[in-house]
Amino acid sequence: MVSNPRLRRLEADHRSMLELKSQSDLIDFEVLSGLPPHKYRIRLRCRGVYLHPENNKKAITVNHAVLVNLHSEYPRKQPAMKWETPIYHPNINRANGGVCIQYWAPSKSLADLVMMLYDMVRYENYNVKSPLDTEAANWANKNAARFPVDSRPLTKPEIQISIAEASEQSEEGSESDIIVILPPTQP
Repeated sequence: MVSNPRLRRLEADHRSMLELKSQSDLIDFEVLSGLPPHKYRIRLRCRGVYLHPENNKKAITVNHAVLVNLHSEYPRKQPAMKWETPIYHPNINRANGGVCIQYWAPSKSLADLVMMLYDMVRYENYNVKSPLDTEAANWANKNAARFPVDSRPLTKPEIQISIAEASEQSEEGSESDIIVILPPTQP
């Protein structure tokens, strides 16, 4: 049994991630570092918007990856995150992959964060008042009636309850702007 609070938290977060992955085919992850893990690559399979590189129009992509580092000040401070795949979102910086989740509390688990990221990709969760990408924020403002771009929940409602319980136990555009569904890509 691990007595260090940080290690206990990392172990609990890993368990919650395994539980979340077992309940959804829309998420996957790999552990990049640590025992217990503290660096992850999270993969989400859902519709999201990006700028197509050939014509600079908004397009749909279905594969997303983000690096998450549960640094030494986690969970007091939010995890460090870097978006690895192309995305067009007000709260994700296209230039450097920075992610702004608006609100963090130490009681949030890594699984909670992943559910927030899933909602961000689908435009279920976005903030145009404090954007990292002003262009995407302006587009989102004009197209809010079209969101979310993917209506599927990450997990079934009855499964979301069990994940929450596990976490508690462990401590400018028109319709033609969206044009393409791309095949899977790896970062």
